[in-house]
Amino acid sequence: MDGPLTLKLVDGPRCDESQSHFEESKDVSRKIDQLIGMVLHNVAIETGESSAQWNHATANCVLLLRVVLERYQEQPVLLDPHLEGMVSQLVEPIRRVIHSANGTVPGACKALHPLYSVLYVLCKIRGAKTIVKFLTHDVADLEPTLAHLNATPPDLALWESRYVLLLWLSLILMIPFDLKTIDSGDTSHSLVDSIVIQGKLFLGYAGKEYEGSAILLTRLLTRRDTVETHLTPFLEWCTSQALEIQSNITSNSVHLLRGILCVLCTIYKLGLRASLQSTLPQLVPLCMTLTEGPACNTNSLIKKLVVKLTQRVGLCFLKPKLAAWRYQRGSRSLAVNLANIGALNGKEPVTIAVKGGLGIASNPDNDDGDDDEDDVPEEIEQVIQVMLNGLRDKDTIVRWSAAKGVGRISGRLSQDFANEIVSSVIDLFQEDILPPETGSTLPNLAAVSDSTWHGACLAVAELARRGLLMPVWLEKVVPWISLGLSFDIKRGSHSIGAHVRDAANYVCWSFFRAYDPALLLPHIATLSRRLIITATLDREVNVRRAASAAFQEGVGRLGGSGGIGAIPNGIDIVTVADYFSVGNRNAAVLEVAVTLAQYKDYRAEIISHVAEVMTIHWDKSMRVLASQALYKMTFIDLDFVLTAVLPGLIPKAASFDLSVRHGACLSIGEICLAWSQIRRGSHSETEPVSPTKDLVSIWWTEEEMESVITPITNIIPTYPKNFLETFGSDLTRTALCRLVECLANANWPKGATNDVTSHLTSWWDVVHSSLANRDEIVQDGAATSMASLARYCWAGADDSNTSREQLSLFVEKVLSKIRFANAPSQATPGSGLVGGTKEAAAPRYGGKLTQQQPGSLLLDRFPRRGYALAIGKLPEGILRIHGANLIAGLAALVRAVEGGGEDAEARRNAAASIVGVYERLESVGIRKVISRELFQDSMEALFVGMEDYSTDSRGDVGSWIREACFKAWPILIPLFAKEDAAGSADVGETVYMVQDMNARAVKGLLRQSVEKIDRVRENAGIALLRLVNRALNADAGVKVNLGVSVVALNAIKEAIEGSDLNWLNTASVYPRLVPLLAMDELRDELLLGLVVSVGGISESLVRFSTSSFTDFVNSLPNGKSNGKINNPSLKQFVVAFMALFARPAYVKDRISVSLIEVTDVLIGCGAISKIVGYAMEDASLLFGCVKKEVFKSRDVKKLLAAIKVFIGLATLPGVGALDVRRKALAQLVVYLTHTYPRVRRASSEGLYIALTTASGGEMDEYEDSMEAIEDILLSTDWDQSVASLKDLRVQMAGYLRVQLPAAKV
Repeated sequence: MDGPLTLKLVDGPRCDESQSHFEESKDVSRKIDQLIGMVLHNVAIETGESSAQWNHATANCVLLLRVVLERYQEQPVLLDPHLEGMVSQLVEPIRRVIHSANGTVPGACKALHPLYSVLYVLCKIRGAKTIVKFLTHDVADLEPTLAHLNATPPDLALWESRYVLLLWLSLILMIPFDLKTIDSGDTSHSLVDSIVIQGKLFLGYAGKEYEGSAILLTRLLTRRDTVETHLTPFLEWCTSQALEIQSNITSNSVHLLRGILCVLCTIYKLGLRASLQSTLPQLVPLCMTLTEGPACNTNSLIKKLVVKLTQRVGLCFLKPKLAAWRYQRGSRSLAVNLANIGALNGKEPVTIAVKGGLGIASNPDNDDGDDDEDDVPEEIEQVIQVMLNGLRDKDTIVRWSAAKGVGRISGRLSQDFANEIVSSVIDLFQEDILPPETGSTLPNLAAVSDSTWHGACLAVAELARRGLLMPVWLEKVVPWISLGLSFDIKRGSHSIGAHVRDAANYVCWSFFRAYDPALLLPHIATLSRRLIITATLDREVNVRRAASAAFQEGVGRLGGSGGIGAIPNGIDIVTVADYFSVGNRNAAVLEVAVTLAQYKDYRAEIISHVAEVMTIHWDKSMRVLASQALYKMTFIDLDFVLTAVLPGLIPKAASFDLSVRHGACLSIGEICLAWSQIRRGSHSETEPVSPTKDLVSIWWTEEEMESVITPITNIIPTYPKNFLETFGSDLTRTALCRLVECLANANWPKGATNDVTSHLTSWWDVVHSSLANRDEIVQDGAATSMASLARYCWAGADDSNTSREQLSLFVEKVLSKIRFANAPSQATPGSGLVGGTKEAAAPRYGGKLTQQQPGSLLLDRFPRRGYALAIGKLPEGILRIHGANLIAGLAALVRAVEGGGEDAEARRNAAASIVGVYERLESVGIRKVISRELFQDSMEALFVGMEDYSTDSRGDVGSWIREACFKAWPILIPLFAKEDAAGSADVGETVYMVQDMNARAVKGLLRQSVEKIDRVRENAGIALLRLVNRALNADAGVKVNLGVSVVALNAIKEAIEGSDLNWLNTASVYPRLVPLLAMDELRDELLLGLVVSVGGISESLVRFSTSSFTDFVNSLPNGKSNGKINNPSLKQFVVAFMALFARPAYVKDRISVSLIEVTDVLIGCGAISKIVGYAMEDASLLFGCVKKEVFKSRDVKKLLAAIKVFIGLATLPGVGALDVRRKALAQLVVYLTHTYPRVRRASSEGLYIALTTASGGEMDEYEDSMEAIEDILLSTDWDQSVASLKDLRVQMAGYLRVQLPAAKV
């Protein structure tokens, strides 16, 4: 060996990056030389059973070569200049071994497998046909290579060796010498018979050997010196075997049938027609039998091969010639095309010759020949029928093979016969077509087969590409292809048709390449518009890209720039709707389609497709995109949307079909919002509404009021109630809430109905009932809707006492919803509620302003969650009046850990809403609304939320609350820093956000950033980095003082900043954050969070956090105190750790088990043994902390963790640890009679380990009693009753000289 097999190539470009050349060619060549050396070493052993080290090195080398070469799978041509050198480099040592005495040794054959593996990788990347050309083909190689193949062990792992050898033999068999002259006669069979025998054997293999064997047998049996003597017997064998397998098919025989069909297909592809014609009569019945047999019904590959074989047999019946009647486009010059199109647009027309009623481009060389005089065999009709049936098959590979067969066979038939085939293909589109639906002129495709349409499209594309679809057929075909571009049939909760649309794009691509622009001109408008719609508005990315490519082909062939060319604005569209821009669905719909809608030639079709097709799409995300697209397109052509789109959507809003009503409601709302914005001075979706027209201008006309506004206003008041309660009501509610939001934001006319308040009542009913829905998505939509509706109703609450009364009642109801039903309501000072009767406000508000009644928590929790979320989105005008009251209610909800405080979602939403309220109050002045005491109370609620670790059946639901709370600090701390800076100019103003509060937030975020949950850790780290960057950035405006030293902030920033930090990867996080334990001001909180991770249960979490923790502890200087800041000694760190045991109960209970397990880690890493010599009291205190923690505990997990700690303390070395050792042993003896047998067993095992593994003479005092002690520990059944074990415990205490606690009297 030449040393370790490392490869720097793994750092090269990824496979998805564009490369310009084979960068690693020299390194690969050196690596191949190393591999050859190792392989030849193994061959020299002859047995091939080399050492494990050599086998591992060889496998590693092959793997590295495979990784490097496979990077060029997408760009294989880059390997072409180097292929011959690499193949020769690999083949030459193989040839030497084959020609040597080791060539037929099975062990040597097996040893060569790594070289064959690399050759196969090259075949896979560049193609077997390309690689085979570089293999040697000397006559002398034939028999040794065959012998080498025969000697290769039948090991399944060696399939790559057999495959490459079969390909190699197929090349050698192409030598121009009679095989009899080179047959040495060393075997009982002739050379040809030996190859046939081997070929038949490999046809039944399950691996790729059958492909290599098919090529080998084809090359052998189609030779001039073997075709007459060996081909017919071989075909008879194939036929008999296929029929036998057909009658009794098994899982093993199907592999042989696959191989037989593959070799037959290859023979009838590469063999001479003259030598194969005599065999056709026996092949046609075989094909017909196999087509109807069980193998084709259960195996797609078999069916595909049968169709392909039938196609090859049919081609052998016909002369291999090009049909003279086929359409030939002639000139492919774009300049000529543009000139011809210009001529058709008003200049001299182009002359098109006509033959037999079919338009054919003029071709002076076109000769009729004697097509009609050729007799077509009767078998051709059977072959064509198989092809047409294959077009209907359920498997794509079968349809594709049948489509190619239709094209190939049609090209060898007469024009009349070919026209019949074309007619039959077009008839496939009409199968199972239903009459058009009411109000539509298009065929109803609900009952058609998508497989049939896909096969028909493929066949049409093949016929057009080969010039066999005459131009006269375009009039019939184009309408069907246009339908195929929008083929999408709903089946249950999904749809089918993406493959049909993809195939229709292929047809369009073929048309543009095949036909003269003058012939396509009548259809180009239809095809180009459908392609643009498909390229931008289709759901599937591959269909969009296929349509974009077809359109680009059309522009390139036909031209299209401004007024020049067949496709209007084609060049401009191609630059916008390219391969990459249509790759993202959102961008394709909301950006590319909207941009293309600006062109008048395509605008109506694009907008109509969005409104009529996308709004009723089965996929919810497509309907949402449709509504958003209509919002943007309304700015492009408002008149068209109001007259042609909106009237058709209004009746659909209450459709029985869920998809229809969901999309209609969303779209109506978006269109109305854009409509309002346009009339109020906005000219695009990005331009704000004129301030002078916002919410005050009458932007509608009387005619629009009657025809559009009134019907839209009546949608919700007359909406069927069952749609809001049955299956799918979540989507319906989401759409209605969005409709309410858009209408409110649009300043919808309040007098659109006879009853001014009726529609407001229904709107509020929908919003309130949706806020009480159990679906969080519905609640979120209702919360946003409530904010807009509140602004719509009470925009002028300051100017009207009635509005203030209504607003007060509204706030009262909201607050009642976020209180717990079984907890008494608390009066909040400064509520600002104005007296008044509810009855007076009920009509305007909605008529449902009743107080919340005490009830079940299960019924109250959903409204509580919804209203808690909605408060954070209320407009500034309401918060300016009632902000204090709402903040108090939210803070109480976040802190509601008693009386139903298990509602984690409500507390999470409340914490998020506190942030939202403060953000909105910034514009009106927080100090004017919120008192300092109330502010501190709300901040304390957030700190309480950061300590929430509640769990239920769903896991750590408290993590939702912690996330919502710690996400608040990067927003609130800079916000109040700005607020305090502005208020400091006023005399007597006090600071709201004090430094101690900021420091608590930073330390809390730091603790969360080392927590055990990946999501929490990532979000906390991101929030901490934002806060630290804001504090350290002097150019960010108002200075933010976090109450933490700049040294500590810089240390935090250095640890968590950088693109290489992956918060979800524990191996990346803990090595960077654990060293922050050296910072005095950060140590306590960071250690508290780290304890949970080190004592966790996840394997990767525990491994990396523990290793980082022990590395840090072992790096600390040993000593009492070094007196340096941010450089603690080991003793100081242990003291800080023991302080965690004195934490409050609500903290300690959560981390109790983890604390004990981390104590065991400290003992295991030697930290405690280091300080015993000069700090014996610390070890005793540590024992006391653990003992106190498990006192009277019933938690088995905690007890077992404590036993491990006692074992560690009992084995501490040194005289100074004598007292601790005896205390630990005494505690272990006490546990010998514990209530739980599992604890008793663990204690006995622990005592045995402690007494037998201690070193340094610590247990010498028990040497005399050790035999008796071991006898008790090992022979006692610790599962027996406690009473029978008490005497043994007393004996153990006596042997170990420890004192047991006094028995209770």
